[in-house]
Amino acid sequence: MLILSTVMTGPEGSLTRRRLTTTSSAVLLVALLLSVGLTLPTVRLGFAFDDYMIFGLAEGWHDVEEAPANLYASFLDLPYNPWWTAPELTTGFWRPLTSALFRLDKALFGRHEALYHLQNLLWLAAVVLGCAVLYRRLSPPVGILALLFVAAEEAHAFTSGVICNRHAVISTAFCLAGLHAHLRWREEGRHLGLPLSLACFVVALLAGETGLALMAYVLAYELAGAEEPLAKRLRAVLPAALLAVAYVLLYKAMGWGPRNFAYLNPLEDPPGEVLATLAQRLPVFLAGTLAALPTHLLELEAWRLPYVAAGVAVPAALAGVLRLFRARLRDGEARALRFWVLGALGAFVPLALAFPGERQYLVPTVGFAPLLATCTVVAWRVLRRPAEPGGRRLLAAAVVLALATAHLGIATSTRWRQQNELIERDAMEDRAAQALALELPSGAVGQGVVLVQSSDFGKLVYAPAIYHVRHGYEALTWSAMSAAPVALRWTRTADRTLVLEPVDGGLMFASFLEQLFRLTPVAAGDVFPGPLFDAEVAASNGDGVTRVVFRFHRDLEGPDLTFVVWDGDTLRRIEPPGLGASVVVEPTEAYLGP
Repeated sequence: MLILSTVMTGPEGSLTRRRLTTTSSAVLLVALLLSVGLTLPTVRLGFAFDDYMIFGLAEGWHDVEEAPANLYASFLDLPYNPWWTAPELTTGFWRPLTSALFRLDKALFGRHEALYHLQNLLWLAAVVLGCAVLYRRLSPPVGILALLFVAAEEAHAFTSGVICNRHAVISTAFCLAGLHAHLRWREEGRHLGLPLSLACFVVALLAGETGLALMAYVLAYELAGAEEPLAKRLRAVLPAALLAVAYVLLYKAMGWGPRNFAYLNPLEDPPGEVLATLAQRLPVFLAGTLAALPTHLLELEAWRLPYVAAGVAVPAALAGVLRLFRARLRDGEARALRFWVLGALGAFVPLALAFPGERQYLVPTVGFAPLLATCTVVAWRVLRRPAEPGGRRLLAAAVVLALATAHLGIATSTRWRQQNELIERDAMEDRAAQALALELPSGAVGQGVVLVQSSDFGKLVYAPAIYHVRHGYEALTWSAMSAAPVALRWTRTADRTLVLEPVDGGLMFASFLEQLFRLTPVAAGDVFPGPLFDAEVAASNGDGVTRVVFRFHRDLEGPDLTFVVWDGDTLRRIEPPGLGASVVVEPTEAYLGP
């Protein structure tokens, strides 16, 4: 709090230029320790979630085109995805640099999973340093406080804490360097700044699509930050704009991007649907970044309306604070805000096409942190002036307390909670893979494993991925019968035939998890061939499926076929029902993964 109080005092206080520089260095060290230190516990996480899929692709276990050259080629074209996965569905992303760096870790560290996190921590430190350099262009108290807000950002739990999400941190680090080079070219006349900025943007785009969102800050600077004739500003933004357009065209030409998936693709999905989705998700993203509301609250129906309301009310409240206390703004602070806020809003456009989650908040936070810091600093200036009316000082105190609590206190606690949850979830899925190994015959190769039901993404997909990494890809063939979050009656109607039917009026293929793998509906009579069974949709209504028939290719009691169900947080082997008999399988807890 002493550092916070000192830096917010700024030029109004007794600080000399030398002491201010010392304070800035101290805060930079605090920011690095805060960001890296809070992320350090994720070293215990090792591989987690999609990391196992990437590792499998790097090992060459899965016959996916473009892998291992691009380890993000597809996450939904792997052998343990459910039988109803749409053939036209793809989530292929083009991230060759991040893929190469993962392969470098694999070559250096093998299966020492904790060591992979060292690279993530270095990239996180690079992001904090990049923000520190850029925020030096802000007034000292605003820049320093903005840096602390970025360091505490809860998005780091996912972007830096999970190895496979490092593409966002790498893109951010290089784009921040590119933005700095662009500003030096434009404001200081350094001619090497232009080619250097473009080179940084190219590297950022090779790391991942996040770079495209960050390039919005270049456009925002030329529209709202530079003070030159419009024609000159448009010429200045043209090289970066052409690079962005070329990247998008190349991306589309190579066939990358999500299709028929929960992530929208602005190059292929109807414009009306894209705009409607942005309108729905923008308040949610604003609530997450400006109010530090944890996204997991959206899983509760009762919180959805308050969350959207916060996304509208908080930006209005911040604008009101700046308007009420505008006399306390210093030279250049308002102009800098226009640039940073416009850039953050522009970055939302590509990011909001994915369903909301803290990992999408890092890029907008880079621009919103100066806004939050400015509101805090101007309120602090009002609070420190005894001549101000008591009501204004009371309001100023409330603003300082609310913003500091939300973006230093709540943000860090949310980040800590998320990281602990990730560690617990990964440990559970690892235990499940160990339990699966115990349930299978020793040294089994080509064993068929059928998961009867799971409405938990991790139990549906990640557990077999972990088993493949731990015990070898050849050890088993995995198939899940259902992910419906309802009780299911499991009936044997023939020697090799099982039927699943929801009980108590439940439906299959009506949940988000099931539709995640297939947006197009299934209909009665549809047949889906698979490695262990062929599934036929036998009955459906307008809302979902009421009966599915599974015809197996192996004897149900044979030694090379194992049925498993979830018993709490572990897998347990179960015998199929006898001919004409039925068993009711209860649903598992729904979880969609990070």
